[in-house]
Amino acid sequence: MPPALLTAVLAAPMQGLRRVGWPRALASLGTLEVQGYAAGIARMLQARAWTLVRPHEPAWPKVHTAWATAEGDTAVRDAIAGRLHADDRLELIADGAAGFARREALYAGAERTIDIASYYLQSDDTGRATVRPRAAAVQRSLRVRVLVDRFMTFKKTHEVTGMDALLAEAESAGIALRRWHDPARPCDSNHRKVIVDDRVALVGGRNFADHYRGDDWRVLDLVLEGRSVAALAQLFEGVWAGAAGGRIGPHGAPPWVDHVPAGMLADPMMRFVLAAVGAARACSPPAAWCTRGAAGAARCTACTP
Repeated sequence: MPPALLTAVLAAPMQGLRRVGWPRALASLGTLEVQGYAAGIARMLQARAWTLVRPHEPAWPKVHTAWATAEGDTAVRDAIAGRLHADDRLELIADGAAGFARREALYAGAERTIDIASYYLQSDDTGRATVRPRAAAVQRSLRVRVLVDRFMTFKKTHEVTGMDALLAEAESAGIALRRWHDPARPCDSNHRKVIVDDRVALVGGRNFADHYRGDDWRVLDLVLEGRSVAALAQLFEGVWAGAAGGRIGPHGAPPWVDHVPAGMLADPMMRFVLAAVGAARACSPPAAWCTRGAAGAARCTACTP
């Protein structure tokens, strides 16, 4: 069933229950919020159906066992950790307002290109403040490309008004816009957040929406300046090309329901993640997160090896 149709089928009874005030959690939501939840539930049901017809892929228990065995594989960790150049500069930003100010500085300093990958752009003040100055950059003869996830953009059109108009405004202004989707694995999403220009790259967890400007969300930005930016630019090119259509790569089933992609057992990046988890578990005392001070900044208690 098409996602839009399944979402509408689910949303109708949910809206009815919301109007009669049951259950309490549903009654507390607004109309658009219910629409968004319906889109999310539709997505999960489609992913579940996808895995049921692919039982030949390895299941999570097998993957967990393999990762636990490889937890201490330092050779794999060292091989994929990568190295920065001696003249690279790094800047870590925790404050939401500062993160968006740094983005604006990055855009203003760009001379040839601005490439943005994000889970979504939201049609609010932050989303519009992202699109309209980029449209002005196109007038300065800069190439501006924006990549968003197709499913999350679809979901946002049910949660927030004005989404279609915002994206249409971006495209009409000359911004190259693509919605990431892998037809071979229709339930996957692209959650990367990367901004790259000629000399500077910014990665982190912030999407382009008002609620990322404050401190309610614990999100970090990492700014990289130097020769290592070229590797992130290359990554963006690969993801951008994949969003143009066609098969992105060899895949099995979605990794987040019952089964996992073929080849994950030998995936060095996933083994590296598991090794990092193992190192964190070995810390004594374990790391603890707390919120202190008027600014509400998140701080981590240092681990003692």
